[in-house]
Amino acid sequence: VKLQAAHYRVFTCAALVEARTQIADAPPDLILLDMTADGQEAREFVRTLRANFQTSEIPVIGLGHFDRPEDRLAAFQAGMADILPKPVSDIRLLARIRSLLRVSDANAELRLRDDTSRALGFAEAAPIFEDPGRIVMVSDAVATSLPFANRLSDASGCDIRTIDAETALVPKGVETPPDLIVIDASASSCDADQARIFRLIADLRGRSESRHCSQLVILPEDCPETDAMALDLGANDVVPATVSLAEIALRARSLVRQK
Repeated sequence: VKLQAAHYRVFTCAALVEARTQIADAPPDLILLDMTADGQEAREFVRTLRANFQTSEIPVIGLGHFDRPEDRLAAFQAGMADILPKPVSDIRLLARIRSLLRVSDANAELRLRDDTSRALGFAEAAPIFEDPGRIVMVSDAVATSLPFANRLSDASGCDIRTIDAETALVPKGVETPPDLIVIDASASSCDADQARIFRLIADLRGRSESRHCSQLVILPEDCPETDAMALDLGANDVVPATVSLAEIALRARSLVRQK
């Protein structure tokens, strides 16, 4: 009902068997998957979607009770775009849906452009990406964030350097922009630092040097309004600071691949 009130067309399925039929008949733009009953079956369902060319790009949001870090990590490893613990925040859910649909639309436009180029004979051979990925971590306390950045670099296999917010907004000239910008706002207050975080996200998204970079924002736990606004302003992903390093690394690698 809440999704329909937000002007989405919603199809409900009582079981995964019914969902498979519905998806085969009319692939949706996004899937909300309740994982409360059987998490293993739900994860296998997502793996099946990812293995099928027709459904591999459909974003899936898992809803459930993720009491252990390994439960969250397993969901992302299965191919879910995001997971939201119950009770689900309506504000964050709708913001995440908007964010994922924007990415899907952008990817669809890129694929159409590529298909058109190939049809006209203009497309070049697909490049081989050997770069491990360049990540910039933006933090108010660079010295404090440096140990975490080093651990994240080891876990993700990406090159990471840490800078402050002021440096992040300085035009870089001919320097190659990073694939991912991680904004470490984990030590911020949900209320006091909102405006500063929002301004940084919007500024980075609006500047020609950084507008195509993926953004991952690390925020304190239980800040649904801040999460939602960060996503609406252009962040690709928002993660609570309390999750495991392995999950953050997995999300970072996913965003680098997407970029």
